[in-house]
Amino acid sequence: YLKIQVSVLERHLKNKLSESDAPAIYQNIEQIKVGLGSAYHQLRDLLVTFRLTIDNDNFDEALHEAASEFALKGGFKMTVHNDIMTLNLSAHEQIDLIQIAREALSNASRHAKAQNVEIRLGYEDGDKHIVMNIIDDGVGMSMLGSVDQTQHHGLMIMKERVSNIGGELIVADNKPNGTIITVRFEPNFFNKEGNKEAYL
Repeated sequence: YLKIQVSVLERHLKNKLSESDAPAIYQNIEQIKVGLGSAYHQLRDLLVTFRLTIDNDNFDEALHEAASEFALKGGFKMTVHNDIMTLNLSAHEQIDLIQIAREALSNASRHAKAQNVEIRLGYEDGDKHIVMNIIDDGVGMSMLGSVDQTQHHGLMIMKERVSNIGGELIVADNKPNGTIITVRFEPNFFNKEGNKEAYL
């Protein structure tokens, strides 16, 4: 609706602007159109994420599906290494990890200009913690200059999801180029004393 209204405004202004006013006003209109286009695509991605469910505890399949989806969008080669047993993750931990991965991959497909992206998911500290790394060989955060609004929102969404599972989020430069996003948390399965022993 807003995009249509901007187009209508643009048509009306064409007949009433002086030559000196036109360039600055049309530049503002173009910025609004770009912002609306970005918001539209981001909203579509968020709707997909909010509808996300994992059937039959098939976490690994959902992770690979997300990876394939964004590899196609971003035109990069995608590799997934998942060593996590689904039974070690609660339902909400599975959903949050998938959503974090989707957001990181979305940022990579839009901004990174990467050729290769990798997801590594495994155990740490004698199986007490789970760590997920999303690694790309793109331009890197430091080379992008100031973070634009779409990246800012993406980082905020990831931080909120990591907070939901009581973990930490680390965004760092990859060497020689690219970005590494790391999520580290202690799963609820191992938080509950006796769960691991009971399972064994």
